[in-house]
Amino acid sequence: MFCSPQSGNAYIYTGQPIYRLTFHPVSIIISNINGPETGTIQGVKMEKFDIDKVKFDEKGLIAAIAQDEKSGNILMIAWMNREALEKTLALRKAHYWSRSRNKLWFKGEESGNVQEVKNIYIDCDMDAVVMKVNQIGGAACHTGFDTCFFREIKEDGTITGCGEKVFNPEDVYGKK
Repeated sequence: MFCSPQSGNAYIYTGQPIYRLTFHPVSIIISNINGPETGTIQGVKMEKFDIDKVKFDEKGLIAAIAQDEKSGNILMIAWMNREALEKTLALRKAHYWSRSRNKLWFKGEESGNVQEVKNIYIDCDMDAVVMKVNQIGGAACHTGFDTCFFREIKEDGTITGCGEKVFNPEDVYGKK
């Protein structure tokens, strides 16, 4: 778990329950979500996560970044509506909102490249999440690459490939 005292708050999901951590210079107060008792660990206050405090945009969405739990590589960015976030939290499998198809989708529903969610972090503004995931099948990108960020823009303006192609999209999704 990574939390910085300079950032203020972090929301962390590592199973049930969900906690909010608030950092203080000297101590951490942990709220027991099952009762009024509190505990203290140096520097953190924990309280139950409240999805009603998430700041979805005017379209009802928040940015969701998937990061490989082992390598730390950014795999993809997508969007979540409330239902996608709720399903992701409950099932620990990544669900997103497809803006192009205008529907909820379970990551891997067609390709089998499921994202098992290990940790979820929400930013200080409560309008974006980062998920540390175990990427099943090796590819996060619908183009067949291990990451959606498989191209690098060089100083001279050229783009070079830097990712690993894991599958042929036509074999998985059919010809379009």
